[in-house]
Amino acid sequence: MKDYEVTSSPPYGTGLPASGAKKYRPGLKSTMNDLTQLDGILVLRLDQFGRSLQNLLENFNIIRLNGKFFEAIDQGLKIPEHKAMNNFMLAILGAAAEFERERISERVGDGMARARKENKKIGRPEILTQRGIDSTRIVQSRDSGKSIEEISQLVGIKRSTVHGILKSVSEKPTPQN
Repeated sequence: MKDYEVTSSPPYGTGLPASGAKKYRPGLKSTMNDLTQLDGILVLRLDQFGRSLQNLLENFNIIRLNGKFFEAIDQGLKIPEHKAMNNFMLAILGAAAEFERERISERVGDGMARARKENKKIGRPEILTQRGIDSTRIVQSRDSGKSIEEISQLVGIKRSTVHGILKSVSEKPTPQN
């Protein structure tokens, strides 16, 4: 295996939240913009670099035009070495990665559809439910003159959560007698 020297440690792909399914990723964009200052790009797996076969091929064309190297360690893929075989491997591995991402998306969609059909709540559990807090306590505290900050500290939730609860309660229609 070739030895690599890291001459700088820019935040390429680290500390930047990004979905695995999204084409636009700030870390990758930064890496591609700085390509002229780099010797090349080294990744552990090919699927970390491209989100679709088309995206992968576009990125590789940029790397090749800049005369830089690319290596995906797990797949043993090295660009520009053995160009014909690497192009073939790139197409196969890229198509397989795109297929797997689409299958994951389908399974998630199927699971959400099943949950909706069974009237299950989708998404993150509500903090009030997790902590056993009744929203009427928050409303009563506010009605008795407590500030948002006081309620937040009393109940142990963020002020923005208190605001959200009070807003949702005030938007609910009142029963007509």
